[in-house]
Amino acid sequence: MKDLRKMIEDRQIEANSLLCVGLDPLAEKCPKEFLSNKPPRAPIDQPIRDWVIEVVDQTAEHASMFKPQSAHW
Repeated sequence: MKDLRKMIEDRQIEANSLLCVGLDPLAEKCPKEFLSNKPPRAPIDQPIRDWVIEVVDQTAEHASMFKPQSAHW
């Protein structure tokens, strides 16, 4: 198995990017449209999860890595 540094280096070359996208799953940072679309009595976690997935989907081709803010996960 490749070590982590080699995997990151390979991804940086493949993406031609050093961009690291931080993922902070906080309700106060979540766009209101994600929160307003939640079904009645749905946990707040679902819209935030949907938002984080959208961030990853929209930035994946440009990012060499993602950094979840571990204090919030």
